[in-house]
Amino acid sequence: GSRKPMHVALACCLDDESAAVRRRLGDICTSVSPTSLKADEFDFVIIGTAAGHATAIDAVSQSDVPHLVLLRSRDDYETVGEDIPALALDDLDALRHVVRRETLLHDTQDHRRALAESESRYRELVSRIPGAVWTSLKSGEILFASEQIEQITGFTPEEFISGGFKLWATHVHPRDVGALFDKWNEVFSKGEGSFEAEYRFMRKEGRWVWLQQRIALVSDPREPYVVVIAMDVTARRAAEEALRSSELRYRTLVEQATDTIFGLDQEGRFQSLNPAFEELTGWTCAEWIGRTFAEMVEPPSLHKAFDAFRAALAGQRIGYSEYELRTNRGHSITVEATVQRIALDEETIGIIGIARDVTARKKAEAEAAKEKRLASLGQLATSVAHEFNNVLMSIMPFAELLQRKSPGDERVTTATGHIIQAVRRGREISTEVLRFARPVKPALESIAVAGWMDEFGARVEALLGPMFEVERHVLANGGGELIITADPGLLEQVVLNVIHNSRDAMPKGGKITIDAKRSREPGMIEIAICDTGSGIPPSAIDHVFEPLFTTKRGGSGLGLSIAHQAMKQQDGAINVHSAVGEGSTFTLTFREGEPAGDSAPETGQERRRRILIVEDDEAVGEGLSLGLGDEGYEVRLVGNGLDSKKAIADFKPDLVLLDMNLPGMSGLDVYEQIRSTSPNLPVIFSTGHADARAVEDVLQRRVPSIMKPYDVQELMALIASLPT
Repeated sequence: GSRKPMHVALACCLDDESAAVRRRLGDICTSVSPTSLKADEFDFVIIGTAAGHATAIDAVSQSDVPHLVLLRSRDDYETVGEDIPALALDDLDALRHVVRRETLLHDTQDHRRALAESESRYRELVSRIPGAVWTSLKSGEILFASEQIEQITGFTPEEFISGGFKLWATHVHPRDVGALFDKWNEVFSKGEGSFEAEYRFMRKEGRWVWLQQRIALVSDPREPYVVVIAMDVTARRAAEEALRSSELRYRTLVEQATDTIFGLDQEGRFQSLNPAFEELTGWTCAEWIGRTFAEMVEPPSLHKAFDAFRAALAGQRIGYSEYELRTNRGHSITVEATVQRIALDEETIGIIGIARDVTARKKAEAEAAKEKRLASLGQLATSVAHEFNNVLMSIMPFAELLQRKSPGDERVTTATGHIIQAVRRGREISTEVLRFARPVKPALESIAVAGWMDEFGARVEALLGPMFEVERHVLANGGGELIITADPGLLEQVVLNVIHNSRDAMPKGGKITIDAKRSREPGMIEIAICDTGSGIPPSAIDHVFEPLFTTKRGGSGLGLSIAHQAMKQQDGAINVHSAVGEGSTFTLTFREGEPAGDSAPETGQERRRRILIVEDDEAVGEGLSLGLGDEGYEVRLVGNGLDSKKAIADFKPDLVLLDMNLPGMSGLDVYEQIRSTSPNLPVIFSTGHADARAVEDVLQRRVPSIMKPYDVQELMALIASLPT
């Protein structure tokens, strides 16, 4: 037999039969009763003629073990059936041959069954692969294609096999086919190996798909061939492309964001930074990767920053907070930042945050708060100053009256002189406070610098006295007369404030130079005021224009801040250059103006002999009446606007001195009433600067006005300047 050693069962055999079989086959036989026969334990079974042979045949048939039946004679087949191998007792000489033949036949059947089972398992395995399987020779002949080939290519296995390598190659994308052929040839030339590739393939219906395939060479002795496993990865490629696009968009968003976006690990070390970080801090991103955020935070903000970091690690949502950061530029900035946890499968892996520079916004907010405080202060100062001016105004005319009525009494003259000087000083302080708190809209006009400097310079020399030398220069560089656009009152105020500052810097006297020239900036003119004073220390020079800042004992700290504000109102600027011991230079810059037409107003003082005073403060009104009366004017006083209409009709005044702040009917309302009934009647407003809007209205109407407190001589000078 084909198995070594062979094990033969003898079932239902008589003794003589068993002995005859053993003589033919040797000692490989074992006698077994029909009831205990387990055919699977033997290589061959011989069933004798004794009782029970039918039971033995059934047992062997169920096990599919090779077997034969002994017959008493050659014609005794009907006892077992023609389908069962049998051998007559008188033919036992052929027994060894029969056993070998039957065993070989059985082995061949087993091999075929195993091959069929193997092929079945192979096909089942192929069917379970998530893709198509095909085999091909180097020549391009396709030997086999699985059913799944239709799913990924649209071609049936039969179409794919018949089309061969040419069909596959002509459907590969032109940009991919070259690399595939190179790998294909390389595998066959080496006679071993495998490779993977992804390429585009046009399906039967004309749609492009992405295929991923693995090609492995099988070294068959007859002819090598390749096994190809291909899968459709179009969906995966689309997902990857979408992911790449998403990552690109995210990266672009992060890298181009104006806010700083940063990532921290659980120790607070920077893991990622976008380019905005470099703009924010002045450092490069590479310098800070791996360093902790605490190294950058200023000490006052450090505790708050750590609290936010720990809260974010604990999963709390942290809103925007402000922190002070050090920069590479040598100064701190204020940033607004928020952080939140990054988790993977509920496990914290780090922190992501966003920060933006809010230094400018904080400064603007501080300026706005400052402006709000100043506005509130200005409103209070306006009300107080108005009442204060009225008090001063009620003192001034009576002091003048006492001085005029007692010319020979030196004590009275001295006392009233001090009173008048104190009133004027009080007026200056009140005026400074009011102008800073409630600046009015300037009345801009063209002013010839040369003429203004001649007139104003003479007054400055008289004001400063003999201890000071004043030089004035007008440089017509660039040709033509220097003309500036300015408010005459604000111009005088600015220059006087600067000169007062220069005078205070030279307690023992000195030199002041006023130079005017065209600026290097087109369309601008500069007026520079230089002194030989003590100069301004570096610690103070950045603060000289701040309100209430002063280094002078008894100073108000408003002079230069008012000058700064007044220059801004006129679309100009004021700058200072100074060094300790070398004096100071204040440069005023104005817009260049247009030449103004010449006009000389005629005075009409002689015609204006009747003056109607509309004033609600009785002391002020009585004082003005007495003072103007002593100057030869006929005066009538009314205490409110309602009585002014009748007074004008009865008294027929040449001029009306009108208080702006009246009870019941405002000064502007009275003015409009006068204009409607007596359009040519001159009016002078008398104001304590109580209402900035009202003052602006007066300026816009170009109505003459005089600021309280004033003396009678100032009022008379204004009256004399009015056109007839």
